[in-house]
Formats: sequence, C-alpha cells, structure tokens
Amino acid sequence: MDEWQAILGLLIIVVAMISFILEKIPIAITAVGASLLMVAIGALSFEDSYVKFGSTATVFTACMMVVGSALFNTGVIDLVVKWFQRSRVERNPRLLVAAITLVTACLSAFLSNSAVVAIFLPLIGILAARATTKLNVQLLAISAGIGAAIGGIATLAGSTAQLVTQDILMETEGARPMGMFTLSAVGGPLIIITVVYMATLGYRIGTRVLAGRGEVDLVGIDSEELPDAERQHRSADSQANSTRAGVARSGGAGGATATMVEDESPAASVNWRMPFSLGVLILMIVGFSIGIADIATVAMVGALVLIATGCLPFTEALKRIDWNTIIILSAAQAFGAGLTQSGGGQLVADWITGLLGGISGEWLILLFLCMVSMILTNFASNVALTAMFVPIGMSVAASVGADPTSWAIAITLACNIAVFTPIGTPCMTQTLVAKLRYTDYIKIGLPLAVILTVATALLSLVVYP
Repeated sequence: MDEWQAILGLLIIVVAMISFILEKIPIAITAVGASLLMVAIGALSFEDSYVKFGSTATVFTACMMVVGSALFNTGVIDLVVKWFQRSRVERNPRLLVAAITLVTACLSAFLSNSAVVAIFLPLIGILAARATTKLNVQLLAISAGIGAAIGGIATLAGSTAQLVTQDILMETEGARPMGMFTLSAVGGPLIIITVVYMATLGYRIGTRVLAGRGEVDLVGIDSEELPDAERQHRSADSQANSTRAGVARSGGAGGATATMVEDESPAASVNWRMPFSLGVLILMIVGFSIGIADIATVAMVGALVLIATGCLPFTEALKRIDWNTIIILSAAQAFGAGLTQSGGGQLVADWITGLLGGISGEWLILLFLCMVSMILTNFASNVALTAMFVPIGMSVAASVGADPTSWAIAITLACNIAVFTPIGTPCMTQTLVAKLRYTDYIKIGLPLAVILTVATALLSLVVYP
C-alpha cells in the first residue's frame, strides 16, 4: 500500500468534508465526486465506484421509503394523531413535551423521521390552539425534531447512516453485521434519556429561552414550505384531518401560543388498507428479527405487496423515493471503502493512536472519537461522516486491542446525535418553521448532545463487548 495513495485518499476525504459543511455544492454531487476521485488515485476500481447503488443498504433504504409512504398514505399515522387530539395531554405542558418526544422517537425508529416531523408540526399547532393553558409551540416543535432525530438511531431501519455501517461490517473480515434491533440495546436507553431530559432540564431551559416570543403558525404549514430534502407527500386524508383547521393566533408570555376558533375536519373513515399496511409492517419487522432473508429482500417483498394491493400507487412510490438520499448513501459507501483501501483510514488511526497513546483506558479514546463525530454531524451529512469515521474508528479499535464492531456501532450512534443545530439533520431543519433561532438549538440541544454522547460511549462498551 503506497503512502502517497493513503495521503491522497485522506486529502479527498478532508476536501469532501469541508464541502459537506459549506454545502456550496450539493452533497450528492460531492459524494459522487469523492468516489470518482478515489478511482482516479487507484483506491477503487470503476466498478467499485457504482456497484454500491445496488447494495443491500441502498435497496433496503429505497424499499423502506416506499413502505413508510404507504403507511402515511393509508392513514396509519392518523391513528397516533387522533390519540393526541383526544387524550387532552396538552393540559400538562411538561407531560406534552415528554409525550411528543417519546412518540416521535418511537415512530422514527421505523419510519422516515422527516415524515414524522412533517405530520407532528401541524398537530402541535392544533393542540396548542385547543389547549386551555398556554403552550410553548416552539418548545414542542423542537421536541418533535429532537425525538425524531434520536429515535432514528434505535433500529437498523431508523436512519440511513447505520446502513452505511452495516455495509462496512458486512465487507470487513471478522466484523459482525448488525441485526434489526442490535442498535436498540443502546438506542433504547438514549431515547429514554432524551425524553427525561426534555421533560426536566430541557423543559426548564426551553421555557426560559423561548419565553415572550411572538406568534407561530404551525397549523397551516404545507410541505412545500419545508426545505426540499424534507418535503413529504402526505395523503389528502391526513392533511384534512391534521392541518386544515381554522385558527386564530395570539402571543403569550409563556412563548408562542395559539387559540382555536374552528374545530378540525371530521376524521376520515378507516378502510381495510390501514390495518393491512400495518400488518405488513409488523410481518416485515418479524422477518428482519428472525432473519428469514436478508433485510433488503424482506423490505422489497413488503414494498411490492403494498404497491400491488393499492396501498400506494406505483407512480407515487417512485415519487416518494428520495433519490438525493439514495445517491448520497451509495456514493458514501463507495468513498468510505476508498478511504479504507487507500490506507487513509489507517493513517488517521495511527495518528490518533499516537496522539492519545498516553491516555489510560480505551473508553476515553472511544469517547474522543464519538465527541468529534457528534460535533461534526451537527454541521454535515451524518451519512457521509459515518462513511468517513467508522473505518477510522475500526482501525483505531484494532490498534488498541478493542472490538472494531462495537466501536463502529458507537461511532454510528454518535454520528446521528445531530440535535444542537438546525442543519445537522433534515428533521431538525424542518422545525425552523416555528421561528426558532440558531442559538435556541444550541442552548436546548447541546447539553443533551453531550449527555447522549457520553452515554453512547459507555453503553456501547458494555452492550457490545
């Protein structure tokens, strides 16, 4: 392995990372460019640069986008929305913050976190309008974004980043691929920590930071108002039930509030496709769990059944696939492999090992890597960062005699803790419609991000020894 190739491979990654952060060039274009440059320096073959577009991770992601869209289209998510509207949980603002954080986290473990937030933002507006007590709409909105972001790391299907890691583990000799719920052993406790934080310290910080703000309209927002990457095609029934309600706004000392003047539209009737699509999802989860086939095959069968039964028309299924994400995921797998094959990952690993060689305990080294990953993921694509940092982390783990698989999982989790800026992940970007300031995210989300990262490093070494 030539040293110049390792240096060039590392240089390509550094330039790509800067481009990801600045976003002057679309992330997908940067990712494809980085993979082609890996070919140019001889780290990858031409075939290696595009073969990932048909990888298990890519096929699985595309099919789960179809499945998630079918669940929204048939009205399954409306059941959750109706429960919130009927439960009167809004009578206790602190409990409502905890409930929204928990429910969005649980839904995002299996569905698109962007789609979940797209549904919950107008729901929050309706709840605030109906509440007999003043609710801080901005705090509820950021709670939904944070819950969705953290919930996405609880399962293999929750976010795209872990699929990059899965691909790396499958191609690394001696590594152990993840199962559907491998991440849940740490992701579950992280969700609990997040809910408790948002109901206690996060609630206290939020009510103080967001007090006295002006009015916020979340009921009338349309998916077209959201950033391009986050637009979700919600069903007509869901929109009628959740977003098209007449309301009048009034600001309050406790934060942005709303007052209802006209009740929401009548609920749509339940048809057979709603329980059927939910049943398909449950069967898919069982298939993932028992390993009846590889995850891409199970997801493909599930998507095919939902399309064939009319739960989602074929033309709509093609539209619901986020091709930008597919390109980024596929190219990230390619240039991540290029970093490893060029020797760039080992070069960084040797540098980190030498720099931290005096530190006693592998946990502190892992914590350092997780902290760096967490900070960077709040400014750049978590998929791209995962492709960069997981190979480096596995090399460092091997150098210090630790288990590379457990470190790969820990770093993957850290790369998903994008909760203290509005640009780290799409579901946090969506909450900008609540007129939140950049500093609001830092004040509310940064303490949580640090707590979760420390917990990730600790729990990963215990759960994945």
